[in-house]
Amino acid sequence: MADLLDCYNLEQLRWRSLYTRNDYIHPNGRNRRLGGVEHVEDIFNRHLKGDQTLFFGLTIDLHDPVNIAKLDSSAQECWCWLRFQVPTIASSIIGSDDKLPTMTYMTASPEEISQWA
Repeated sequence: MADLLDCYNLEQLRWRSLYTRNDYIHPNGRNRRLGGVEHVEDIFNRHLKGDQTLFFGLTIDLHDPVNIAKLDSSAQECWCWLRFQVPTIASSIIGSDDKLPTMTYMTASPEEISQWA
């Protein structure tokens, strides 16, 4: 089983520095090639607008009373934490018909994070 992925180069899926048109390294950007089902998602998003859109749902069962303001604050904090732990949530796919698509992630400023949450 350990040899299953030996023939597939996983190195190509590592996040790398994002270069601009002038070969300048963007300090807050990373990108990588798409892998696996991400190609399928890209095709759906390009040709069937809105189909296969990522959606998060959450149900909470509280056994003890909780202040709604604290609950709201905690939920926003968790969402911001998740954004950085799973960068694909806040990334976008950039590509054209003549180039391989890449997933791009830009690190946000604190102000952008609060707007995002």
